[in-house]
Amino acid sequence: MMFLAESKPRDIFNRIVSLVETLRDSGTTRVLVAEILPRGSFKAPGLNKTVFDRQRNKINALLRKKYDKDFVRFPDIKYPTDYLPDLVHLDTRETTTKNTGMKKYASRIRRCLHSS
Repeated sequence: MMFLAESKPRDIFNRIVSLVETLRDSGTTRVLVAEILPRGSFKAPGLNKTVFDRQRNKINALLRKKYDKDFVRFPDIKYPTDYLPDLVHLDTRETTTKNTGMKKYASRIRRCLHSS
């Protein structure tokens, strides 16, 4: 599991950088790096929303600085409004007429892909 209460944001950032480098080394010409979104439910001992948000914000700041135009933010996704009741997954329910969290996520990714 990537987010443990004892994980350091720099270590998690370095693992993401390593994954991006592996993809680039294999011939991928562009890798988009998405921000880590909020969540509200945690199974790891010692991990709660406060700890997670602190780590998430630090990791996102490092990723935003390193990947700049290849860093994807989701300012239109709101927590907890755009999440399922589990407070972990984006809302995917098609029974609602609202623009679900997953639709917003997919829309942002499509815009990034078309702008490149």
